[in-house]
Amino acid sequence: MKKLLLPFILLILISIGACKIRPLPVEPPPVDINIKTASFIVKENLMKCFEEGITFDNGKIYNCELSAVEMFEGSLFFGNDKVTSSVSPMIMANSEMFYKESIMEHPFELKQSEFSAINKMEDFSLSLDKKFLLITTGFDRLKEDSSEWDEYNSLLLWNMMENKFQIVEPSERDSIVSSKSLRKKFLSLLNSKHMKIEGLVILPQNKLIFGVREMGEDFNNPIYTATFIECTYYMEGDKMKLNDDFKISYEFQPKVGNEVLGLSSLIYDADKDAIIMTTSLESGDEGEQSLASYVWYLSMDDYIKKSNPSLIFDEEVQPLRMPHKAEGICKLSENKYFIIHDNDRTDVPVTLPNGTITSRKPHQAVYSIIQMN
Repeated sequence: MKKLLLPFILLILISIGACKIRPLPVEPPPVDINIKTASFIVKENLMKCFEEGITFDNGKIYNCELSAVEMFEGSLFFGNDKVTSSVSPMIMANSEMFYKESIMEHPFELKQSEFSAINKMEDFSLSLDKKFLLITTGFDRLKEDSSEWDEYNSLLLWNMMENKFQIVEPSERDSIVSSKSLRKKFLSLLNSKHMKIEGLVILPQNKLIFGVREMGEDFNNPIYTATFIECTYYMEGDKMKLNDDFKISYEFQPKVGNEVLGLSSLIYDADKDAIIMTTSLESGDEGEQSLASYVWYLSMDDYIKKSNPSLIFDEEVQPLRMPHKAEGICKLSENKYFIIHDNDRTDVPVTLPNGTITSRKPHQAVYSIIQMN
């Protein structure tokens, strides 16, 4: 009975507070990539993020760009990487709605101001004891002489049952509280002038991984990667503290055929004692990009040994390739995983469960459910 009541308690707490895709050929993977087979896409569909017609303050159409997802007590939580005063960047919905044949039309908006105080959410990670949700932004920009971009550099902890929030590693400038000191640590470790975080995962033994998608001289010339920055943490009461033991713990260059990929999300699967990661391709100009995504399996043994991950293949022993830009992944059940896509403004055909091929509207997002055997 207690478990059945948890979603309702959570809802009470929350209430308080045009271009075509250009497919790329896929060659066989390099021989040094492991293969994990017999996986398939269960379904692809659309979901509503907010009411149609929402705009930014300047009148520009607000595009749904969901970039993070996590499951808690039967509900899926999503983060939009863009912020507007009209709606919250955080929404939730009952996970059962996503198994239906119809488009998911009933998101619940989370209106706590803390979600709108950070910008460009990139990944979530639920603590192993399911007490809190950790949210990271991209840490991809910062102005030394201005606080204008401080909110792009935040690690936010949300105690979901008590509805309490904390900025981890806080520093304040012009009344904006952020985690901007972490960006300096990341850049120093990577020996890079530019980088972007797109993965976040909490591991056993109080380990925390930040997943780097890109690095290089600047954001116009990114070098795509899947690099892990690991540190440990401890809890001081209900506050998270990070130890000063940051290190690069894993590096991998995701590539399938001629497609050079970058990390786009991470999860830890406790049942399999493995890290599951998504990688994605985005090439070309905005609105005309070629998009593709893949899923990889990294056992904790292979992580420690720094061995290559296993590329997930389908039942025909071909790479499980999705023609969308996967941005977040979470576990639904023993072998089923939910993937949220952010295709930005590129018009990628979406195949609905009934076979209809359609296009995503600005207030919608594309999702996939996959099964990995």
